Amino acid sequence: MSDPFALLPLAVAAGGGRLDTDDAAALVAAGVTLLQRSAPLVRALSGARAAVLLPSGPAFLTALAASDGRGALLLDPQSAPDDIAWQLTDAGVGAVFTLHHLAGRLPTDMPVALLDDAPRTARVIVPGRTMDVDLGSHHGLALEGTTGSDGRDEECVAVYSDPLHTEEPRRQRLVLSHRDLLADARAAISDLLLTPVDHTLVALPVSNPLALTLGLVAPLLAGGSVTVAPDVRGEAVLRTLENGTVTVLVTVAAVYHEVLAYLAERGDAWRATSLVTCLCGGAPIDPALAARWQDATGRRLIWYGGAERVAAWRDVHLPRDGDDR
Repeated sequence: MSDPFALLPLAVAAGGGRLDTDDAAALVAAGVTLLQRSAPLVRALSGARAAVLLPSGPAFLTALAASDGRGALLLDPQSAPDDIAWQLTDAGVGAVFTLHHLAGRLPTDMPVALLDDAPRTARVIVPGRTMDVDLGSHHGLALEGTTGSDGRDEECVAVYSDPLHTEEPRRQRLVLSHRDLLADARAAISDLLLTPVDHTLVALPVSNPLALTLGLVAPLLAGGSVTVAPDVRGEAVLRTLENGTVTVLVTVAAVYHEVLAYLAERGDAWRATSLVTCLCGGAPIDPALAARWQDATGRRLIWYGGAERVAAWRDVHLPRDGDDR
């Protein structure tokens, strides 16, 4: 029998972490149940990829689990409908996991699974049929055995290069296997010293593979908790940080700029004393921003971005436990 923990969602479920208010294991179990109880969805996905058009949040983990056995194309909710349609066709997608308010961005004949009420229920809509699926009466997952698997060397997620930031004549599809993502997540756990007591605040879409790795997979695999920022404006992010439990922040330079601007406007000292690790995605960090952040917070900004893998910053080890940062 193949190792179930070689699949990313099951490995994450076994970590024992929480995503917002839900246990990761319950969210993954809901995705497995959705496939078991919706034959129309299984037929739509037969021989095809799945796609995920979701913001960062609990439903994403359910969608990833329900994509079992096929790759999941990660779609940016901010993409234009015509760009989304092109990606769906080019990647050979059979059905999309999404929310009701985002479904209008999809082609009208595309089968969808609406996860607005996951992990309790889902609504599957295929041409000619709509069905509601109860996800809450499953028996959970039997997560027994070792979770140290290297991961399957088969597609887990795929994402297209940004059309505005590529010199290629044709947009490239980046494919990451279960093994790729698990290896990168474990590298992050080791290098950032993540533990079950860590609380990660992610203010980035998980359609970015590195945000997926650092903002979701790594902290949950380590058994920690993850909160998705409902509002990524600097003021809201700073207030969440000041609640006193967030130890890791994953976002982009613009948000760090906004946090600093609001802090200066407020005229107060830095009060988010629990924050240890500050990860910045996108373009390389402006040295002036890094210096301002260090001066205001006493914390370093660590950059990751573009097509760079975690290996680009794997040699960075951060001190902990109140030492000089």
